Amino acid sequence: MINRHVEKEQKQNQLQILMTIPGISYTSASAILAEIGDINVFACPKSLVGWSGLAPSLNESAGKSSNGHITKRGSKYLRRMLVQCAHVYRRT
Repeated sequence: MINRHVEKEQKQNQLQILMTIPGISYTSASAILAEIGDINVFACPKSLVGWSGLAPSLNESAGKSSNGHITKRGSKYLRRMLVQCAHVYRRT
């Protein structure tokens, strides 16, 4: 019983943290948490972006590097949700 209460409180704290990001509402924060599980798994925002498949591929040859298209290796649903949140932020 106590474990469930602690887990519920941790999820609420994680929701509050996600909702501090501009463009993310309660609904989108809930969907993001449902996809990733625990936000503490990711050490920094870049690791979440890489895990979701939104990071561009990197091509290197002869000492030159260039960014390619997004990798699309992560969750399709999470990627779509993060892009929609970015569009909401851009419109406001």
